[in-house]
Amino acid sequence: MQTLLDTLWLIIQQLDSSRDIAFVAGLMSIHIVLSGLLAALLTLGLPSEYKKSYLWSFVVLFATSVFTSEIGLLFLFIGIQLAKYFPLVSEADHGFESVELPEFSIYPWNASQGSGLSGVRERISQQNLNPEVRIQSLMALQQSSTKVATGLIGDLLSDNNDDIRLLAFGMLDGREKKFNHQITDIRKQLDLFSSSSLSIDDYHQKSNLLQRLGELHWELVYEDLVQGDLRQFSLRQAESYTREALSLSKEEDAIALFQLAKILNAAGRYPDALRTLQQAMNAGLSKSRAKPYLAEIAYNLRRYDLVRQVLCEMKEQVLTPKMRPLVSLWSHPNKEVTHAV
Repeated sequence: MQTLLDTLWLIIQQLDSSRDIAFVAGLMSIHIVLSGLLAALLTLGLPSEYKKSYLWSFVVLFATSVFTSEIGLLFLFIGIQLAKYFPLVSEADHGFESVELPEFSIYPWNASQGSGLSGVRERISQQNLNPEVRIQSLMALQQSSTKVATGLIGDLLSDNNDDIRLLAFGMLDGREKKFNHQITDIRKQLDLFSSSSLSIDDYHQKSNLLQRLGELHWELVYEDLVQGDLRQFSLRQAESYTREALSLSKEEDAIALFQLAKILNAAGRYPDALRTLQQAMNAGLSKSRAKPYLAEIAYNLRRYDLVRQVLCEMKEQVLTPKMRPLVSLWSHPNKEVTHAV
């Protein structure tokens, strides 16, 4: 910069008259104006990565044009454009790459070596695994009647492999038909009790059939085999048959009350579900069996103090892998939990 200023000063000293000075000043003014216009035009043509600050981009291009030449500015612009594309050639070998987060699993990572549901989960979720191995793992779920198994099968309805997708759909459809066939058979048996007087044994048998009918409707909901309006219908049917079974029992049936509490909880009637579950516990339901549901209902009611109390009492029990982190979290002594109204 100092050298450029010294050069300008020497040129000015060689000028003989004010007319020469005015001529040079005019040329410099035209040069500055043209440099500004060219810098503004090229600023608009810069890649988006260089436009984070239009002002500073313009200043750099303008200064380059004023103190070098328009040709130097054009070479700078061409260099910027080339720099936008050339790094892509080596991007595969250098730089960073975004990756998808792994799916969270409550099971240990070495579970794929096992033969239970956790091992099956890992195998069927690996898209790059041999399709035959995935199909064999999927077939292993066919005899399982747990909600986890149904959820795993349901996730495969959008699988990339056509055979696995069709097999999963057939398995879910078979499960639903199995429940519906059982419901139809029990209803036919119940029709035998409706046209004649009932003995004590008949009342007991009818109560068991009604409870089983309610349980089957509940299983359709619990295993996510029905959705939308059909889910609400199944919940109403499950509640109706369970209550009718309870009305035929001389004594409070703890198992039937427990079933009714789960149905009410799934229907979103949390206060009724809590009262029914406490009634089932008073009727003899095992506390270790009821506490996980009690904690869930209390959480839905936002009674976090009760959630902590129940889960703290569960620390001495043998816990499933799914319950263990929940109990550990809520029973931590440094956690402050209040009752939300």
